[in-house]
Amino acid sequence: MTTQPVDASFHLGTAQLARVSSARPTGDAKTVQKDFQAVVLTTMIEAMLPQDAQSVFGSGTAGSVWRSMLADKLAHQLAERDVLGLGGTLERHIETLQKGRTNGGSNPASGA
Repeated sequence: MTTQPVDASFHLGTAQLARVSSARPTGDAKTVQKDFQAVVLTTMIEAMLPQDAQSVFGSGTAGSVWRSMLADKLAHQLAERDVLGLGGTLERHIETLQKGRTNGGSNPASGA
């Protein structure tokens, strides 16, 4: 049995970049932390799915899109259940960042 190296590069789509691009998150902390976990999980799941499984995913662009959609849906379901166990910690951190914005203060995460 041969093993192939894992491609550890991160590929974020436009929608995912829009969710994580701002320095201070907006919206409900619970929703933001779930979206963040889903982005991380999507990347992990896409890396775990087989690259050369045309019989499962199809070939060409359609196969690539289907594979990506599968990873995204799985990631959102796992994030909803907080399988990484980071939900509470992320929520507290996000609330701290948001509190800094509403108080007009500096970004607490940057130490400034």
